[in-house]
Amino acid sequence: MNDKVKPAHLSRSAYIYVRQSTASQVINNTESQRLQYNLQERAQQLGWPSSLINVIDQDLGRTASDVTFRLGFEQILRNYSPPQLISSQEFPIRKHARLAQST
Repeated sequence: MNDKVKPAHLSRSAYIYVRQSTASQVINNTESQRLQYNLQERAQQLGWPSSLINVIDQDLGRTASDVTFRLGFEQILRNYSPPQLISSQEFPIRKHARLAQST
C-alpha cells in the first residue's frame, strides 16, 4: 500500500487506459503496450482488488485527433474521476475531460 492511497480510493474502480495512436505502433511498439498493461499489476500493488480494476484498450491503433470513434475514451469520460485513474495517459485524459465538460 502507498501512503497517498487511502481506503476511500480503494473502494472505487480503477481505470487503466491502454492506447497507441497508430496500427504501426501497436505492431512495432510492443514494449509500450506491455508497460501499459502492467499498470494493472501496479494498481494491485497499491491495494486495488482485481475486481475493481478496469483495463480499457479498445482504442489501440486509433488516433487522438478524432475523439468520435474512440469507444474506450468515451467510456473513460463516462466513468472518470481523478482519484480513480492510473494511466500513462492521465494528463491527456484530464485535458479532454475538461474540454468535453466545457462544451
